[in-house]
Amino acid sequence: MDVSRHRFQACLPFILEDIANAHFVSIDLELSGIPGPQTKRSQTDGVSSSGKPTLQERYIDTKQAVERYQVLQLGLTCVIEDMDCGHYMLKPYNFFLDPVPNEKLHVERIFAYNSGAVGFLLGHKFRMEAPFLEGVSYFSREEEALSRQRREEKSVYTDIDIDPDDLESIRFAKAVTKEIEDWKARRGPKDTFLNITTAESHESQTSDHGLNKYQKALVHQIVRKHPELIANSRQSFIQITDHDEERERNLQSRRRVYFERDLGRQIGLRWPIEAMVGGDLAGLDPNEFLASVDGRQEVATQLVIKLKARLRGKRTVLVGHNVLMDLMYFYKCFFGTLPDRVEDFQRVIHELFPIVIDTKYLATHNRDNPAMANSSLEQLDVELAKLPFDKVPVIVLHENHGNYFSNTAAHEAGYDSFQTAKVLIRLSTKLERAGTYVEAPIDQPPSVHGPAPVSNSLTGSSAVISSDEDYFTPEEEGVLVPGNHQPTQDRDSDSSYGGGVSLLLDPLTLQENVSPGTTTLANGSTPRKTRDPKSEKAANKFAHKGMFDSLLDLPVDMDGASESIAAQHPEPQYVMMPPFDSHFWEVYGNKLRVNGTVEGVCNLLGE
Repeated sequence: MDVSRHRFQACLPFILEDIANAHFVSIDLELSGIPGPQTKRSQTDGVSSSGKPTLQERYIDTKQAVERYQVLQLGLTCVIEDMDCGHYMLKPYNFFLDPVPNEKLHVERIFAYNSGAVGFLLGHKFRMEAPFLEGVSYFSREEEALSRQRREEKSVYTDIDIDPDDLESIRFAKAVTKEIEDWKARRGPKDTFLNITTAESHESQTSDHGLNKYQKALVHQIVRKHPELIANSRQSFIQITDHDEERERNLQSRRRVYFERDLGRQIGLRWPIEAMVGGDLAGLDPNEFLASVDGRQEVATQLVIKLKARLRGKRTVLVGHNVLMDLMYFYKCFFGTLPDRVEDFQRVIHELFPIVIDTKYLATHNRDNPAMANSSLEQLDVELAKLPFDKVPVIVLHENHGNYFSNTAAHEAGYDSFQTAKVLIRLSTKLERAGTYVEAPIDQPPSVHGPAPVSNSLTGSSAVISSDEDYFTPEEEGVLVPGNHQPTQDRDSDSSYGGGVSLLLDPLTLQENVSPGTTTLANGSTPRKTRDPKSEKAANKFAHKGMFDSLLDLPVDMDGASESIAAQHPEPQYVMMPPFDSHFWEVYGNKLRVNGTVEGVCNLLGE
């Protein structure tokens, strides 16, 4: 789903709800520039004889690029695990990011474009004007704090010391002082204000367009010497009136409300990110949702209260492909300045996201030479799509997010995050089934390619499985292909292979064409199991009620709901990916592949 700045407020409640429900969220970024080629370092630089940089050196090189370039597009795919229906529902979102903040908030951004990155994006039909015309606003936590600080500083006046040689400013100040004194002396009941403009009596070279900022500051400074008066800035002049304490309190209160409103809108895309890390959603204003709920104030208020309760303490499992660089840009974009040391970066990321998964690490962990394997996102998606249908989980695409059902959009952030989600679901299921994460027993020589005893959590049985039998092996061209598995049917058959992503249609539409007890997917194939009425009921909640009414009906305590579901279904009925509390993720979680470095891996646990 493409979400422009004009649709963002209407979509925000659903984005937050999807994050609250998400089993994991995958991300991808498109950037205005990336680090350039690294110069080969010598042993005197403290690296290995191969000349490879250390992880810290790679981190510093990337940090310099992050501080210079801009995130242009963000893709988020929320993946909802449905144990009742036995599938994973994917909801991809695609956002352009507006790099130009609201000037009223007193924060400027300086950023650059790299010609190579621009050429690459244009080659993939990226619309370079879209971030400026359609982009969603955002502020990092650091930028929000800076904006608040500058607002406070603006309310504290510092007197200007006029340079004795600045005769023009001295004449202007004297003329304004005299005009104020004369007005006070002659004013009658109807003289309620005095405008300081470009009057010739000031004998100064003021612009025909009015007072400049420096001259306005001088007027404010002069008026502060008259406690009974107050100066109010206008576009090209200053208006002086009597000081009214109550009026000033009301004015300051309104200004504070306007500032918080503008700031909340500028935070924009950071609201979903805060939701992912259990951040502060106190500033989420229900009034911003009124247009989406037909102006029903009570509905908007209850919706925001429920969303805040559901998201309090949330820690999303974050997934990316070759994700270290994206994580660094992501942190700078939504949180603030990167730490100087990679160890500190590992710590802060782990505090925000206790589980981070790199699908490139999954694809290369068990290889003798990871750098030689073709583990690109596109190639992994293609090869994993060839797996037998009954060996991988069912993946469905919600009908409101159907952009990518039949269309590919490589290097669009939303599409790449969608691909990343599919790869994680299928590859983790495949690796767990193959038992490649289980260490060989002590009396057996450790070998990636040797058999290892496996306790299969899906079937409850133990067996010896060869990691060669059901794992990717690099062919001569270096392309990942399935190992020794030979399909029983043609690879183009949707009924045999798990590559097809089904579109979750409105159940009312399905009922017109399908006999009772059968669910037909958008590609015409039938799932491995017939949905039971409970499953249909679960799906129907997306179709039979108003959208916001559906959100309000969902329970706040989803953990309790999950426990209830688990009690009803103690044994898994479908092929699902390994749960995040399994031993599998102790091997594959929180490790990021960093090819071309001495370490080769960035371990977010710091081990």
